[in-house]
Amino acid sequence: FPDYARLAEVARTLELRYQHDPERARAAIEREMTALGAARVNGTWVHDGAPVRISILIRTDDQRRRIGDYVGNLLEGLGFEVERLYR
Repeated sequence: FPDYARLAEVARTLELRYQHDPERARAAIEREMTALGAARVNGTWVHDGAPVRISILIRTDDQRRRIGDYVGNLLEGLGFEVERLYR
């Protein structure tokens, strides 16, 4: 984007601060899900006896579909059941 060059220093600082950190994500999810009363049973998050299901809306153009599937795969890897809604 044209503004990126003007904001490159600030943007790069934010990119580094918020870059994907699987361990940090796992720890945050563990902390918050436990606080909400969920438990991880055999690698799957369960609340009130049922698996925790996250529905994600995924656009169907090539690039966005790949991104949506990537996010869905990450969530599944963290123990969630994922419903992928392709639209």
